[in-house]
Amino acid sequence: MKKFRLIHQNSNLEAPEGRSDIGRSIDCYLVLNDASVSRVHATIINQDDKLLIEDRGSRNGCSVNGVRVVGTRELDDGDSITIGHQTIRVVSIERNFEADRTVGLMACPNCKTWMASADDKCPQCGYTAADIVASDSRATFQVDTGQFRRPEIKPQQPGMMIAGLTKKAIGMDRFEEAQRLIENFMELTIRKETAGEEIPDSEVHEVTLNIAALAQATNNPKHVSKLFAFHAARGKLMPRESLDILYGLVQKVGYRSCPEMSAYLSLMSGIKETFSPGEKFIHRRLEGLVGLCS
Repeated sequence: MKKFRLIHQNSNLEAPEGRSDIGRSIDCYLVLNDASVSRVHATIINQDDKLLIEDRGSRNGCSVNGVRVVGTRELDDGDSITIGHQTIRVVSIERNFEADRTVGLMACPNCKTWMASADDKCPQCGYTAADIVASDSRATFQVDTGQFRRPEIKPQQPGMMIAGLTKKAIGMDRFEEAQRLIENFMELTIRKETAGEEIPDSEVHEVTLNIAALAQATNNPKHVSKLFAFHAARGKLMPRESLDILYGLVQKVGYRSCPEMSAYLSLMSGIKETFSPGEKFIHRRLEGLVGLCS
């Protein structure tokens, strides 16, 4: 049986059986953060060992290898889909990979053939991959220390896409999967900031929205502790919007003060002299949470 993967920027997703939407809406399977993309722009159809793309009547349309799609078109290995300003590459895998190996799909550094990270060598050119690290989403976040345990493999999906997948997982009561995705999202954010990349508050705020949704769905306050540990690991104030959500969340799930919260408050108090007036306001509101959580 064929397996199909969709490669977009740093993402590498397996096309599930049936219909999967692509668009700007967070409800889509593949979310494209692009103003020229419609909320539901196109649909990928995976059935009978074939992968097809269907244009959903979008204003800007979509094309495959430079040719505009009219209705539905079958996709082949190596095809390039253009939606808005975004490009998605299609990869077809003929071999019978195990599920956990297909997640670790990577390009051979020598001939660029797609291979599984668990392979000893490239099936096309024989290149040895023993010292190559592939991407994956199985990172873990240690709440007790506020530190990330960095695995040998790195997360691959863009943060906003992970947010969309998390929402889907929570809606299907797949809470363990949702927790894993949130942990991946947090690690991805930390990695970007550590590398000097400026992450917009809107993306950081998505972590809070995901944790809030999971905490309320499971009625489990432990997820709030992970949020404090996450921001402590960042070493920065959480966005104001996140603090607003947090005020309501701690009451809904019965959250009480914990070491993670205390450690984060202590860290922020130590650098408050560097805060701008707006940041000082956020810090005062953060300190006000103590009364609600005691």
